[in-house]
Amino acid sequence: MKVLELLLVQDVPKLGRKGEIVKVKNGYGRNFLLPNKMASTVTKESLRQLEVEKKRQLQLELAKKEELKKMAKVLEVSTCNIEIKANEEGKLFGSISYATISEVFQKMGFDVKAEDIELEDASRYPIKELGIFPIQIRLHPEITAKGKVWVVPETES
Repeated sequence: MKVLELLLVQDVPKLGRKGEIVKVKNGYGRNFLLPNKMASTVTKESLRQLEVEKKRQLQLELAKKEELKKMAKVLEVSTCNIEIKANEEGKLFGSISYATISEVFQKMGFDVKAEDIELEDASRYPIKELGIFPIQIRLHPEITAKGKVWVVPETES
């Protein structure tokens, strides 16, 4: 049984990630990976290009981390105010989810997704009362910003 050694050009599920050198059966490589431009043969030139690409990706990742660290500092001093209808005891008519908090941050100009937001006290989710709620926003696996969500009663105008 012949085995091919190929350099992956893109992520291939259950096989490997972009830039890895993998060993596959001859037919799988020739009939699927190579024609679909998911992999290329391993040559000195392709290995050199791989190293250049890895260095470029590393520089981009470092620049992105620095940008996210700056964003985290700005998020920590920003406040998220949500006005919502509530009764006299402070109970909300409805509830506030992570999606609602995310929308408020996006209106403020921050690119924050709902799945990246988490209440520090997860037992209080979804928010169903007025108050100040500390949150954590995961911007990157290594970068987390802490912030506060202020839930205040809607003012009638």
